[in-house]
Amino acid sequence: MVTIEAETLCLVHSKLNENIDSRFVRGAQTDSSGNLWITTNVGLYRADPTGKWAQKLTAREGIIDIDFEYEGPHFNQTKEKILVVGDKLNYLIDARAYNEILDGYLEKLTAVVISKITNFSGTGEDSGYRAQLEQTDTGSRCHRQCKTDPLTTI
Repeated sequence: MVTIEAETLCLVHSKLNENIDSRFVRGAQTDSSGNLWITTNVGLYRADPTGKWAQKLTAREGIIDIDFEYEGPHFNQTKEKILVVGDKLNYLIDARAYNEILDGYLEKLTAVVISKITNFSGTGEDSGYRAQLEQTDTGSRCHRQCKTDPLTTI
């Protein structure tokens, strides 16, 4: 479920809030594969409609603009071509080709599980972050330890 405030186009409620850096949505449309394409004030995203993942398109994918015009993206009738209007450039995107490339990025992602975070007391420990590999009877686990305010939940 995605809720967007009509007057401000502010993303009010969605699992996408966790995956997108912006709450100001300029426009959103689904392509023929069911992926959600979202233009915001900080970039163009392709997302899973359930909010499981979102990918920001950058210069690596040929998208140079950051801020996009309202009421976009625009699809052709088959929802395979996307017109996105940026502040500097306009983009005609082949959704099928981009989906193939971006799906490949998703396949390369590796999940990381943080099993323990420790707050140093400030008694001469490292001032920055330090990764520590610890042997256990089930193998190796990587712990990130940092000097910050205590965390109560993860």
